[in-house]
Amino acid sequence: MVSCCRDVKKKILKMSRWQSGAFSRATLDTGTLLEETWQAFRTQQIQFDLVILDHTYGKDQVGSDHLSANEVVEHACRLRTNGALKPNGRVFATHIAHEGNPPHPELAAVAKQHGYEVAYDGLILII
Repeated sequence: MVSCCRDVKKKILKMSRWQSGAFSRATLDTGTLLEETWQAFRTQQIQFDLVILDHTYGKDQVGSDHLSANEVVEHACRLRTNGALKPNGRVFATHIAHEGNPPHPELAAVAKQHGYEVAYDGLILII
């Protein structure tokens, strides 16, 4: 297990990686990832099968303690282009606020256009 923790504006950014055979995953309930976290993904050649990002704020909202829609798009894109997501890896958004985000079907359609998926209550993933 590799774990990085850093105090960020009195909040803890936690990134953990668990490996069991070929499966690795990251769950993030944070603000924007620090550049040193992205660098750790590269230098340690970390590749995830599954990444779950919080998607608290909508497109026209500014994220601070959680990610906005625009930041989720940026993170999903960067995970793919930097090789931190395996070729068949998936990115899911969760922790979605009611204000600022469209209803699930609309948000899911937007997410699909940007290379990620939107989680929902009762979702079961088989990895």
